[in-house]
Amino acid sequence: MKNAHVIFLTGVLFVTGSLSVVSMDATADQAVKTEGRRIVVDFDQDGEYEPFFVKGVGYSPDPVRTFPSQYGNCRYTGEKEGEPQFTCQRNVYDNSAILDRDLPLIRAMNANVIRTWGDVTARLLMKANENDLKVIAGFWVQHNFDYVNGDVAKVKEDFVNYVSKFKKYPALFAWGLSNENALGFCSFTSEACDRDEQARAFHKLINEMAQAAHDIEGADFHPVIVVHADLGAVGRSNAGADDDALSAVDIHGINAYRGMTFGKGVNSLFQQYMARSKKPMLITEFGTDVWYTMDPENPSRGAERPDLQAAFVSSAWDDIVKNDVSAGGPNNGGVVFHYTDVWWQDKGAWKRSCSTHDYGYQVLEGGQVWAGGQPDGFSNPEWYGLVAFQTDNDLREVDTVQPRMVYYALQNKFLKQ
Repeated sequence: MKNAHVIFLTGVLFVTGSLSVVSMDATADQAVKTEGRRIVVDFDQDGEYEPFFVKGVGYSPDPVRTFPSQYGNCRYTGEKEGEPQFTCQRNVYDNSAILDRDLPLIRAMNANVIRTWGDVTARLLMKANENDLKVIAGFWVQHNFDYVNGDVAKVKEDFVNYVSKFKKYPALFAWGLSNENALGFCSFTSEACDRDEQARAFHKLINEMAQAAHDIEGADFHPVIVVHADLGAVGRSNAGADDDALSAVDIHGINAYRGMTFGKGVNSLFQQYMARSKKPMLITEFGTDVWYTMDPENPSRGAERPDLQAAFVSSAWDDIVKNDVSAGGPNNGGVVFHYTDVWWQDKGAWKRSCSTHDYGYQVLEGGQVWAGGQPDGFSNPEWYGLVAFQTDNDLREVDTVQPRMVYYALQNKFLKQ
């Protein structure tokens, strides 16, 4: 594969023109595949594979006062008789103005991959290709779901249709199946529920979906990534998530928020992973919020600390690089969370709270506060953006954004990798 070139941009590039699918030859070899613990690529199809290190950005640029794309991208418009009102709009991944605002900016920070949580669109894949970016195409698997007795056939059918629709787009890097679903096992009921039974059924479903993707694409299939909350069930046979049970899954994606590093020695995330799985590993989320809470009882009493955000994320990235496969680790890069701030995540009350940019931290089941390795000891989930919105009081279709210090820190780190 010819070496990819680095693009430096001084402004925002607006790309116009009709969309057309530029697909790889149906007889082509895999553009992306795994060899042992390593991800290798041959994007130009010259038969020479090279290791690929993911310098990724989590991308779901939900406009101010909206829900994310997997929930329908609906904008808060006020209250009526005490109830929040919303106007639903097109998928944010189908909005050329937003994509033209963001994708050149992401490429300019020397990133090479974006990850989505919800379904991609043809427009996103085409715009990504124009900006020399690859895409981990997310497929959202419902959390609040009974994997034992629910309609899993419909879930598989929807994924099969998804793969069939987008498999030939050259920007496609991998399929990203689910997101931290183990955190929601048995959430569909208040009755007694066997978590292990749900776990085994869920991972069986995931493996069948991965195999279906391989079958549909044939010999040139794209890798399938299953995304876990930290190590979660990785390598645990009693949860049906060991390598044998997930034989069709190509890569384990790990969302990990452990602070400035991912642990030391035997407590390192990477050492723990290698003891559990022989598959390639990819950090599919890591990051630090910019809001520093000074009073846990009143989280709005605080301030933005872009210096701390940049320092924490930079240090975590250095740890990701140190544990690359070429250095004897299991890892193949990382995807920073998140491109923009969001307005909908405060304490889970997202339907109403998207009307304001909240300072609250996340409270888990049982009242436990999720710290997530943050400088202030709390995770403020609406404040993780590499860029900040500049039009938070308007209802514009396209908000303006301003890169934070962490954007420039990663731009420098990514250039050197």
